[in-house]
Amino acid sequence: MSPPDSSAEKDTTAPPEGETAHGSIHESARAANVPASSPSYSSTPALNPEVDPELTQALSQLRAAQVHVGIPEAVELPDLSVTRLTLISQLLETRSLSLRFQDNALEQSYLQLRAYEFAGIMRVLWPLILILFVMLLGLGSQFYPADMLDPGYHFILTIWLPCVVIISLTAGMTWLRRFHRYFEWLVGFACILVLTLLVRAVLEAHSRDFEMHSLINVQLVIMILGFGTRLRLLAQFITLSIAITAVMVLALMGDYHLGWLKLGHYVGIFSIAMLLLSAMVESRDRHAFLGNVLMLSREHGYQQLERRLNRLTSEDMLCRIPNRRACDELLLREWERSRREQQTLALLYLDIDYFRQFNDHYGSIAADRALYQLAQLMVQTLWRPADQVGRYGGDEFMILLPNTDPEGAEQVARRMIQAVDALAIEHRWSQVAGYLTVSVGIALTTPEDDSQWDLVRRAEQALARAKQQGRHQKYLLNAAQV
Repeated sequence: MSPPDSSAEKDTTAPPEGETAHGSIHESARAANVPASSPSYSSTPALNPEVDPELTQALSQLRAAQVHVGIPEAVELPDLSVTRLTLISQLLETRSLSLRFQDNALEQSYLQLRAYEFAGIMRVLWPLILILFVMLLGLGSQFYPADMLDPGYHFILTIWLPCVVIISLTAGMTWLRRFHRYFEWLVGFACILVLTLLVRAVLEAHSRDFEMHSLINVQLVIMILGFGTRLRLLAQFITLSIAITAVMVLALMGDYHLGWLKLGHYVGIFSIAMLLLSAMVESRDRHAFLGNVLMLSREHGYQQLERRLNRLTSEDMLCRIPNRRACDELLLREWERSRREQQTLALLYLDIDYFRQFNDHYGSIAADRALYQLAQLMVQTLWRPADQVGRYGGDEFMILLPNTDPEGAEQVARRMIQAVDALAIEHRWSQVAGYLTVSVGIALTTPEDDSQWDLVRRAEQALARAKQQGRHQKYLLNAAQV
């Protein structure tokens, strides 16, 4: 796990007067899409300080887990609180016929899931449905010309063509962003129109054979309504009730000879049987949905535990910055990147002056508090999110500055020393000042480096030179001095 990004806490004020950023500020601003006046000391594009990599990783893992358990990423699941998870567990244990969740948020998520399932079905199958309609038109015109073509293509213009238009419009609406909000209204209305038109074909049939085929088409649409539209049972019942009522009104108002017994057997009884089967299927689907939500919550819990364990192994518990292990991983990654992109990587090796005496005289609690304050101060003193600070030892800190030249590295080191001085933590046993101070060794990558440890070794040598010259200062070790 990479060290946490602390960019949200970093100071974004301008550099102190007299300090200028090296390199091309305008070039850096163009690369980062920020104003040219933004503080910068290298040409590294600035990252977005509002983005937390750890949070981004957690959200991406959660979405991947959601898709893995069979719930589309676009479905918005409710907050999986302990109360809601307990309710889900109880519903799964009872295994009763459930056609509505008591929890409205769960119900809305389930409805949204059904809407996205229907949209996926229609986007794939609607061309096949249109091809089927064209085939039926051709076969019907061949075997039943009196019903299909006479008089004046009445059947094609008033029944067949409107059905094609309704199905095409419904398929097209699945691409709308807010389709899932009005899913049951739109699909239910479309089914009512199609059913009414097909039953009208039964009523206007000239031959008994064509009438029977039209009834089969009505049953086929009822079956699609029950198992293909993904409407909930109540919506299916309302849709069928309105369609049957519309047909009855149409039959009574028009001059149709309606076979009530035949229509009741082929449409009414078939609809009741379909609703019963649909109820069992929907209950099974609801239990599967609850099982997937419960599995998702457990997988999310495992991911949170894994992130917490990774944080424990990569974060210093006292200073809340990357620890030695995370620093080594970060150093290797940045060193490899600098070699690959042929950029300069600067390493600042920082040590607190006479900190052992501070710990001996002020106590471990005061020493721990001072370490935490200094660590957080270093984080805030860095201006670029790409820069990282970590605790490398007891009172030693490592600061990595990607794509930074010697002038920029010295500028950061100077700012660190000044910030620690401004903090003014009392240290009467220091031999350089009456408060805590730091010494900084600076080293940069060279083409002769065989590994990242060459950079660390030079930074340690630079720190030793700074101490030899009296501490409370910075020292840049050039390649020629090694």
